[in-house]
Amino acid sequence: MSRLLLLAATLVVALGHMCHAHATMTRVEDDFDAKPNGQQSTAAVSMETDDGLVTCTFTYAVVGGTNEQWMIAIEKEDNDFRCVIERPGQKTYLFFMHFQVELSGATITDAQIMDNNGPIDSNQFNINGAVVTSSDDFANAVAHLEVYF
Repeated sequence: MSRLLLLAATLVVALGHMCHAHATMTRVEDDFDAKPNGQQSTAAVSMETDDGLVTCTFTYAVVGGTNEQWMIAIEKEDNDFRCVIERPGQKTYLFFMHFQVELSGATITDAQIMDNNGPIDSNQFNINGAVVTSSDDFANAVAHLEVYF
């Protein structure tokens, strides 16, 4: 019995050390269907922060392919926040006519946007305060967006 208690105490100490080594992350997410019908669509998610409620809204229009399951999330890791929009774990076959990511309750500090092959050129999107939009040079391919605030 004492060996079992010693083993249990060792596991508790080991798990305690492992937990302290990881960053603290909070995440709020929602799934949405990206429907290739050419109609403007919107997906949004909100998270309460120390500075109040922040909402990340993704507005887009797509054509081509079939419906795809996408997700939108706000993540907090330590003191860093970001909004993530993506088709998790898969390539996208949709052609984006345009996109916009807007934050309410926060200002964008940076953004990274990728297509199926990696980051797109920064001339393909504009950042203005709390909004990231596709530019006139946008090549119509988006697979993953991260907006930092």
